[in-house]
Amino acid sequence: MTEVEATDIAKSVFEGTRYKPTEQDIANLSKNLLLLEKSGLNKLNKRLMEGGKKIWDTFVEHNLAAELVLFHGGSIQITYEPEEIKPPPDLRIIKEGVTYWIQVKNLSSLERDNRIDRLLNKIRGFTSDIQIGKFFGCLLAPNFSEDDVTGLQDFIFEKAKNGIENQEYFFPGKKEIKAKVIFWLPRNLNISNLTMEISGDMEAVNLTGRARDQIKRSVIKASAAFGWEVKGSTINIVVMDADKHDDIDICDALFGSEFDWENINGQQGWDRKKDGLFLYDQVSRKIVGVLAVRRKLSGTPVSDYDKAFYINENFRSYIPEVKKLINVERLIDSKTQPE
Repeated sequence: MTEVEATDIAKSVFEGTRYKPTEQDIANLSKNLLLLEKSGLNKLNKRLMEGGKKIWDTFVEHNLAAELVLFHGGSIQITYEPEEIKPPPDLRIIKEGVTYWIQVKNLSSLERDNRIDRLLNKIRGFTSDIQIGKFFGCLLAPNFSEDDVTGLQDFIFEKAKNGIENQEYFFPGKKEIKAKVIFWLPRNLNISNLTMEISGDMEAVNLTGRARDQIKRSVIKASAAFGWEVKGSTINIVVMDADKHDDIDICDALFGSEFDWENINGQQGWDRKKDGLFLYDQVSRKIVGVLAVRRKLSGTPVSDYDKAFYINENFRSYIPEVKKLINVERLIDSKTQPE
């Protein structure tokens, strides 16, 4: 593959999505395509070129593989979806006699996020001209489309006039919810127009522990890819695209829900409930930890990652091997209390 061919392939990959790439996006993807080809990862390049509904998952795998190749040079053997295992984990890496198995889960969808953002910006532009001094929140369901924008704008205008504070209003109705709207009055601010304060994807916003539960489901599903337990020179790791998730939600999901306590002597502290995923046998024996990756270039599919490793404390002794595999910026355990 020449540089020109890699650039043409990068352009065609983006053409199969709704994402509008910059010249830098194309250059970065072109560079990674060439890098993975030289490292024998043509199968992963081909998977990205095929596109499809799971292309954003493949971008995460592609980015991660490129980082691993750059980090290790030619000192490791990387295989994408090894054919001798059915169904295979995403990546197998062999280094210094240790076999690392990696399964990637994508918790965010740039395509969906960008679509939701465009729709919310249209709604925000309309409502900012409405002279009603209230804040409001607007959450959109996955089936909300461009055709629903005008109807929702009229709905918001009508409900904002006499809307009850903190009551949820469903558009177009409870039988088919495409959007959820809530209003509240400013307390210490003087605003003259209707102002969107909370917005987002109805499925992704963390309401009543939804983000924590989503993370749990994803990690359980990912760990099922490993038909073997962690043992000796075999290390299983789940990699999680966590662009849209906070450390506190990941900690609650893996280590247990955080709570504050106070005893009869007035002493205060915090602890975790016994509901963490690393306490479940079907997960705790299978994975050394979860590597949460967040894009350094926010909002773009092709990027290096900031990496935090959430260690399953049953396998704390494997930390040196994990650090040999990948450059982890932060190591997080059950004693960590994210802000």
